[in-house]
Amino acid sequence: MCGGSLQAVWALDHFLAHGHKVRLIYLAQNHLLERKPYTKEQLESDRAELLRRGVVEARLIEDAYYPPLPASTRNPFRRVINSLTYRTKVARKKRDIARRICAAINETPGDVCLFYLEMLEYFLFPINKKSVAWLWGGPHEKLKLDMGIKRMFGSTTLAQLVYPLSNWWVDTKKRRVAKKVDRGFTAPLFAVLEWQKRLGQNPKVDCVPFSMDDIGRHLKGHDPLEPLPAEPPYQIVMYGHLNGVLGLSGMLYFIDEILPEIVRQGLADHFHFIHAGDPTSYAFCEAKIHKSGIEFLGFLPDEKFADTLNRCHAILNPIPVYPGAGSRLTTACATASCIVSHTSIEAGFPEFRNGHNCLTAKTPSEFVDVLLTVCEDRSLNRRLRRAARKTYDDHFRPENGLEATVRIMEAVANQ
Repeated sequence: MCGGSLQAVWALDHFLAHGHKVRLIYLAQNHLLERKPYTKEQLESDRAELLRRGVVEARLIEDAYYPPLPASTRNPFRRVINSLTYRTKVARKKRDIARRICAAINETPGDVCLFYLEMLEYFLFPINKKSVAWLWGGPHEKLKLDMGIKRMFGSTTLAQLVYPLSNWWVDTKKRRVAKKVDRGFTAPLFAVLEWQKRLGQNPKVDCVPFSMDDIGRHLKGHDPLEPLPAEPPYQIVMYGHLNGVLGLSGMLYFIDEILPEIVRQGLADHFHFIHAGDPTSYAFCEAKIHKSGIEFLGFLPDEKFADTLNRCHAILNPIPVYPGAGSRLTTACATASCIVSHTSIEAGFPEFRNGHNCLTAKTPSEFVDVLLTVCEDRSLNRRLRRAARKTYDDHFRPENGLEATVRIMEAVANQ
């Protein structure tokens, strides 16, 4: 296995339970925003935990840190020069990391190598093993590129002129690298279709269930479906980190579109909006986010997080871009929460159906109507919560996706 330690640990226990020997190659990379390196104690603790879980070998790719981000400036010309200089430094660093990763793969015994999407950019050199890749995030690249270009040029007009060429380059690069993979898989149906358009049938891309840990097991001491307070203000929770393009796009859509509509309709006192998770975001929008009136709880322990989701009137997913926020909503399902989502979720995750286990909306006024409905109609709220938990049990348990992944890897190894 090759990838970030957190993602790899997600699957380790299941692979080991199937009797497979796992050797892990992982990077100690700094946080994308803070650029803080891991301490020696953190690295030693991670490695000890991996070995304790039963990993045969845990091999660390050291010195995988990227250069610090350039200082911000108001000068558009200087901003472009700084960005290009930084990208050149990053490209050189990536090539150095790629050389060491591919060498480690070739030196490590094994039948098949599993890695994740962000590792694709490091496969610049030949490897001597069959490979399976989790191709998560294909549709997100356009969003990352769009937001990145706007920030670099400081102009929507210039971004629109440059965007098509940049998007073509990103698609070409991803397609070229992904062609080296023997098999790919991903969770959102929308992403599967996007990758199939890019790659055809070479390699084959499978759709696997988006499985998440059952955080609902932390709900103790009360009935997960007990009635919620009937009077406003209604508690509405959004969650997830804001340093990625999906979470950030949803938060900005909420602040720029949904919140003004709530105020326009005179309903500001009816709702109390809460955000759980790391609120750290990009400088260009941080002031707007923290002046919005949302209560930011920050990162919560599992027990507190599960309780926060379960005891709110609704989980709000305003992410307006495909394929929606499946990973967030699987957690909401596990905690038997009432889900209100943008219609984008339906394209990526057919498990979510409007009126069955969630309510969906597309426009700001529709969001306001739906939020009022699920908060005031207690019978509907309870029915949606029960259906959400059943959806988790039927589709999103960890064993569902992991068993599918094991079957794919075994098939590739036996080819």
